[in-house]
Amino acid sequence: MKCPYCRYALAPGAKVCGQCGRAIDAPDYFACGKCGVEVPRQAAGQPCPRCGTLLQQAADLPAPSLPVAAPLQRVVVTAIDLPFGELVGFFIKCGLAAVPAAIVVAVVWFFVSAFLAGAMMGVTR
Repeated sequence: MKCPYCRYALAPGAKVCGQCGRAIDAPDYFACGKCGVEVPRQAAGQPCPRCGTLLQQAADLPAPSLPVAAPLQRVVVTAIDLPFGELVGFFIKCGLAAVPAAIVVAVVWFFVSAFLAGAMMGVTR
């Protein structure tokens, strides 16, 4: 049996998905009419594994229904409550993180311009 939300493989009789944590309405199982144990739909017409009562025929079982996922909701962020000091610290960290990238770009620019200058000097002679 798989979770109807994330398609994670579930253990038989699982009530909650181990991957996404949502409750499972186990449509592939039904309860024995006498003892209430949950059995797979494929066991319809066979004896109950707990009490031995003959289980309902597959035609008598209610049709399985998959749970309906909640519709997606749009989220709009209108304001972020961030103190000025933390904002300045954030921008300083971003600036410092950009320094290695700027160094790499400068080195690449130096070698490309040196190559092109050498190539131009060789063409003009």
